[in-house]
Amino acid sequence: LIAFAEQEYQDAVAAFEEARTLSPYDPELIIFSNNAQIKAQGLESYTLVIAAPLNSRSYAQYILRGVAQLQSEINQSEDKIHGRSLQIVLANDGNDATRAREVAEKIVQKQNVVGVIGHYASEISEAAQGVYIKAQMPFISYGSTSRTLSCNNIQACDRNVFFRSVYTTSVTARYLVTHARTENIHQRIAVVYNPSSSYSDSLFGEFKTALKVAGGEIVETINSCQQNFNLNAQANKLQSLQVTALALFPDGQTCDVTSLENTIALANTTQGKYPLFSSWTFESPNVFTQLDPAVFQKIVVGSPWHYLNQPESDFVGSAKAIWGEQVFEDQALAGVSTTAYDAGKIFISALNGLPPNERQSSLPQNVLAQIRNPDFMVEGVTGQIQFMGSDRRQNNLVLLKSKVSQCPNAPRKVVPVNLPKFDGNDICEQI
Repeated sequence: LIAFAEQEYQDAVAAFEEARTLSPYDPELIIFSNNAQIKAQGLESYTLVIAAPLNSRSYAQYILRGVAQLQSEINQSEDKIHGRSLQIVLANDGNDATRAREVAEKIVQKQNVVGVIGHYASEISEAAQGVYIKAQMPFISYGSTSRTLSCNNIQACDRNVFFRSVYTTSVTARYLVTHARTENIHQRIAVVYNPSSSYSDSLFGEFKTALKVAGGEIVETINSCQQNFNLNAQANKLQSLQVTALALFPDGQTCDVTSLENTIALANTTQGKYPLFSSWTFESPNVFTQLDPAVFQKIVVGSPWHYLNQPESDFVGSAKAIWGEQVFEDQALAGVSTTAYDAGKIFISALNGLPPNERQSSLPQNVLAQIRNPDFMVEGVTGQIQFMGSDRRQNNLVLLKSKVSQCPNAPRKVVPVNLPKFDGNDICEQI
């Protein structure tokens, strides 16, 4: 970083590449190296910003790996983007609404930025949205699923600058309710969620509506974002209510009291008595390792993607080339990696649809026009992407079931529900 700051770009490239031998899964090293190579070779480039909670390093790494992989693919390709490379600027929104607005204000003042890949949590995207609308700067979220972000009328959509590569909460709710109905565990469900979170509350509302249609009932709601979270009392109440399943909808780590930790703790008190299902906030090895083994065996998670559904895809092949053959065995990529990748791919497709000599100052507005076009379409890792307003027309969700494996670096894994049963060694051999 010192060499980069001092404009010693060749030295910076060498330093970043050397550092990668010690940290092969570190996406920031790849992004910095790619940016340094652009400077060292004096290449023309387009600039995108990735806005993410970089202070939450363990989760941010999953987001950044998708962006770093896309940047590497573009910059190593023959055509690039109209012959130009892709430069990525990192912006830390801290998963905080006030900070996100401040970050957005700084981004829109930069003359060379085409658009923003971000933000993660729905509340954070909502906080920054007004800044981007005023500047007419496109931003595509890889993680914000709340329906409150959707533009829902012609007037709103005309000024809309928000799009998402991820599905909405209504899609998650529909898939999870269908699973509960299929497994005949939909009758009496308790829901753990944060009513003050836009995302968590949106998912709860959509789930409640879908469950009622399926003939099920929510018999208890538990606020996961509370200071005095009485685990024993909550666990005893679940037992007395004779719940048939537990739905876990913690927020995107925006609660000051750590909603996710409370949810994990409550799940562990059940000792595997109930089937559990959750959104992709649970799709993380860090979460899996915190779950009691009996609880882990009972959980089903919704995610936009899993490599075992596309083991021969270009994305999987590229991931192994960039990150190493062990990347999937080590669970270094997750669903959010692919939605971040797809968000960047949307921008690239829009740029490729513009004349190569387009003026820099007009790029954000013209990229917006491309994405708003009803005929605009991108083949993403997570499926075909077309927009109806701010949301995807087509939505693909993969339900993942837990699996204890013999993979040395990832003894707890999740595999798609619709795949045949694997023993632990088979899972490792699939990678």
